Amino acid sequence: MANIVNGTGSTLKFSKLAPRLLEGFFYLETQEQEKLLNQTTITTNFNTNTATVAFNFQVQPSITPEGKIVHIAVNYLGNSVFVPGEGSQIKGEYLIQNIFEMITLFKILSNDPTKNPNNINALAANYNYDNNTLSGTVEFQLNVDKQNDGTVKVSAKEYFL
Repeated sequence: MANIVNGTGSTLKFSKLAPRLLEGFFYLETQEQEKLLNQTTITTNFNTNTATVAFNFQVQPSITPEGKIVHIAVNYLGNSVFVPGEGSQIKGEYLIQNIFEMITLFKILSNDPTKNPNNINALAANYNYDNNTLSGTVEFQLNVDKQNDGTVKVSAKEYFL
């Protein structure tokens, strides 16, 4: 499992990468709705227990004095309430930066046969240097569980070892 060290006080609660990334996208959707923005779309299919997230983010590239290329997701939400958590493995200060970091880690693990022995390719992403956008889709397999109080809990299944 791709364990994520969850920092103290983190807004996101899952400690596995795929469930945490989907949780981040759901939280992003609520923040976008409040600000009448629409950079992400989540489509669920409960016949197949899948969710597909389509995203399109502005990214600011730069080059450090050491010559390293750095890409940072642009915070388009303004002052949304998000806490990465003290001591969290995922360091992005703003929600969109946190998600961008998880997308990057998701792709790194997808390409590692020791972490992804079934060779699942659930993330397709493209970076457009002309307009500095990262766009793509992530497909999640879902756990759908009815709770004792009648509510339904939906979370992503973890892909990685």
